[in-house]
Amino acid sequence: MRPKWFVVFDWDGTIIDSLEIKINNAGTLFNKWFGVEEKKARDAYRKHSGIPRKRLFDAICKELSLPPLTDNVFNQMSKEFSSLNLQVISQIEVSEDTKHTLSALKSRDYYLFVSTAAAHDEVTFLVDKLNLAEFFVEVLGSKNGFTKGAAHISYILEKYGSPESGVIFIGDEPTDVRLGKEAGVLTAVRLGSHKREDLLAANPDYLLERLGDLLELLK
Repeated sequence: MRPKWFVVFDWDGTIIDSLEIKINNAGTLFNKWFGVEEKKARDAYRKHSGIPRKRLFDAICKELSLPPLTDNVFNQMSKEFSSLNLQVISQIEVSEDTKHTLSALKSRDYYLFVSTAAAHDEVTFLVDKLNLAEFFVEVLGSKNGFTKGAAHISYILEKYGSPESGVIFIGDEPTDVRLGKEAGVLTAVRLGSHKREDLLAANPDYLLERLGDLLELLK
């Protein structure tokens, strides 16, 4: 039998409350490398988050009137950024709401996935470290231009077929809504990372007060 739903989750800010950690680490990183004000770097990261790291760092540089990053500089910064993230995020507690939601959805034989713009090696390490791997059919990070949105959704459908009811992509940012719509699937956003009015302006199919709202939504 085909699964009823494919439930595709963004990672940062959706499954785990890690967005603020990454924002703060980005402020530290850009201050160290370029001497820019940490707040300006944090604001730029928040504004452009949700896209692959190379594009994100390029957008931050443009926002801060910094020269484009060479491949060598980007690779060094990316490695340092991952190290900063892993040190903190690997120690956080996954919320009971998230664990209960994932467990309940899996018990219904829905296929659960992670689809994120975060670096693939970083997110797969964290999924294992935080004891979440058992819930997901596959974890898809950003790697060599293969990232969340249409590319990941197309890959999932090609590899696992079509579910009975449909595919829904759950994120926490307006960018996630746009990427889900571009992929032609239902979209839902979790409150927490952005203001309600900003999320509603992106016109998601569903707005979640908490991740557990999915249990009533997906039946």
